[in-house]
Amino acid sequence: MKGIILTEKWLRYLKEGYTKRVIIIPGGFKPPHKGHVMMINHYLKNYPDSEIVVYSGSKKRKGGDMDFGKEMSLQIFDLYKDAGAFVDPSRLRFNFDLTQREKRGGGSWESPFRDALELAQNGDVGVGLGYSEKDANYGERFAKAGGDNAFDPGPAPAFEEMSATDFRNAIANNDTQKIAKFLPHGIDPETFMELFMMEEGGYI
Repeated sequence: MKGIILTEKWLRYLKEGYTKRVIIIPGGFKPPHKGHVMMINHYLKNYPDSEIVVYSGSKKRKGGDMDFGKEMSLQIFDLYKDAGAFVDPSRLRFNFDLTQREKRGGGSWESPFRDALELAQNGDVGVGLGYSEKDANYGERFAKAGGDNAFDPGPAPAFEEMSATDFRNAIANNDTQKIAKFLPHGIDPETFMELFMMEEGGYI
């Protein structure tokens, strides 16, 4: 798998000063669609000095009888990268392995926002949070809570409204006409659906 995961080694790479700023984009991304790609590209274009890191948890989402998890999301991001959907994929990273925080009654929960805050509070690099115009005060709230290393990169424009639930259902129903509406330019729906094929010819 070619998706680059944010690891402890990469965190050391950040702290050693090879890059000075990172912008974290939190979300579900199950699966990623062209609205997500447009948001990522906004920050790649406007912050050429920064690494852009997609943060998402391990929780699976349902679409029909299908489960959409992090492995499939990373494969889709790889497909988008190979098709040239990102303006500078060399600065794009993915972290789908967030901190597991214990619940009082048992079990665990994940928080991309909290992990981003802790990176800002404990690191030596500037950390910003990517967000949409629809989330008006998100970046400002993060910058205040994150301390001296946190900054507000400003919102990405509110691109065409996309529903990940509708996207999952279109995939589960193999509805290539609907699927096409969610794909970045240059991605063929039939090629995209090959990611979901099993050896025996059915869909995952």
